Amino acid sequence: MERCPNAFARCSERPPVIELSPGHRSMCWLADGMQETPAVAGVEGSGSVE
Repeated sequence: MERCPNAFARCSERPPVIELSPGHRSMCWLADGMQETPAVAGVEGSGSVE
């Protein structure tokens, strides 16, 4: 079972580490085109407003 709902064929290859912002890195083929990701409600450090 895939962990990511956006998984596609290329995900079987190891992507490079991309720094999205200071201290925020990703290893995802889709990350290169990503901007800020939406906050997850209730997750500490997600940037959500209480």
